[in-house]
Amino acid sequence: MFKQELFTKKEILSFKLRELFLSQGFSLYEMNTFEPYSFYLENMDFLSSKDILYFADKDGTLMALKPDITLSIIKNLDTTVDKHKLYYSENIYRVPRASEKFQEILQFGVEVIGRLSDEDMFNLIYLAAKSLLIIDDNPVLLISDNSIYQKLIEQAGLSKIQDKIFTAFQNKNLLLLNEVLQDSADEKYSAIFKALLFLHLPLDLGIKELETILADEVFLENIEYLRNLYNYLASRDLQTKVFLDFSIPEGLKYYDKISFTGIIPEVSSEILKGGEYSNLVRSKEKSYQASGFAIYLEKIDFNGREQ
Repeated sequence: MFKQELFTKKEILSFKLRELFLSQGFSLYEMNTFEPYSFYLENMDFLSSKDILYFADKDGTLMALKPDITLSIIKNLDTTVDKHKLYYSENIYRVPRASEKFQEILQFGVEVIGRLSDEDMFNLIYLAAKSLLIIDDNPVLLISDNSIYQKLIEQAGLSKIQDKIFTAFQNKNLLLLNEVLQDSADEKYSAIFKALLFLHLPLDLGIKELETILADEVFLENIEYLRNLYNYLASRDLQTKVFLDFSIPEGLKYYDKISFTGIIPEVSSEILKGGEYSNLVRSKEKSYQASGFAIYLEKIDFNGREQ
C-alpha cells in the first residue's frame, strides 16, 4: 500500500477530486495535446485569452497547444449519446489575466453535456461547491445569471457598449459604470445596473432582492430558476457558502446563462470557474445543453499562500 507521505499535497488533492468526480458518475476524458490552429481561430470569441502557442507540423499544418479544454471536448463530441458526464486533468497553455507570459497550467474540470434536465445543471453546481470543500474549509461560491444581462442590455439598447459594462462589473467599479451609462441609458436601467453591481447576498436573500430590482415579467423565469437552484442546494445540506453576486460575468459569448466562480480565503483570484455554455454545443446538436467548471490548482499552494 502506498504511504500518504510519499505524495505532495497537490497530488493528494488531485486524487480526492478524482474520487469525488468518479463517485458522481463522471468518466475520465483524455485528449490530445495539440489541435489544429485553425480550430481555435474559428472559435476565438470563446477563448478567455486570445494568445495561442502554435507551430508548423511536418506536413505544414499549423498546430496549437491547447489553450482551452472545453472546446476540444466539443470538437470531438459524439452527439448520438444522450448525456456525457466527463472529468479531466489536463495541461493548458495560455497567458493568464494580469500576466505577459505563457504558462503551462494544470486544470481539473468536469463537463455535463447532452439532453439535460434542470437537475443535471443543479447537480453540476453542487459538485463545484463540493469540490471547493476538498480544497478549503471555508470556500465561497459566487453565482450570477448572464442571461439577465442579455435581457437588460437588449431592453436598454446597450449592445454597442456591453463589453464596457462587463468590465465595470468584473472590477466592481461604480465610477466606470457611471461613465459608461451616463449618455447611453435612461435612469430606469442605470438604477438597475447599479443595484446589480452591489448585489452580494446569500443566495436565498439575493433572490428576494433580485425580485425587487427586476420587477419586469420578462425576468420571472430567471428568478424561478434561481429559486429552484437554491432549493436543490438547500436540500443537500451544503456547507459551502453560496452567494448571488453579479460582479462576475464572463461575457455572453461563452457562459450564456448561469455562471459561477469559487474563491477561498487568502487567495485573491478565483480557483474555480464555470457555468452553462449551451449556445456553444447547440451548433453541433440543437437539443443539447452543457455546463461545466474548471479548477486551477496553480493559483494556490497548500500552506494557504497565493502562488
